[in-house]
Amino acid sequence: MAWSVLLPRTEGNGKYKALCAGAKEKSIWRRVEFYQDSLSVFSENRQPVNIAYEDVEQIKETEGLIVLICAGRRGVMLAKAGFVSGSKETVYQLLADASE
Repeated sequence: MAWSVLLPRTEGNGKYKALCAGAKEKSIWRRVEFYQDSLSVFSENRQPVNIAYEDVEQIKETEGLIVLICAGRRGVMLAKAGFVSGSKETVYQLLADASE
């Protein structure tokens, strides 16, 4: 699974460069784990970021991505082809269950 913080283009480029500068390897990995009430985003050189499902304000979908737009101008991009277990339907069901 992949994710990325949604930022304006210039700010996003600067954040990505800063992330790369602190990386030990040339490739940067990110992992998103889904739990009953929240998701956690893990990356190579940062503390995990936890996001409650109730903070997900919008879901957008492109041909290859699911984009979760969250409170506080945060976003999580999930590659549809990047699921190790589960599926996009699982994500939608977790979010639906949380909103009930």
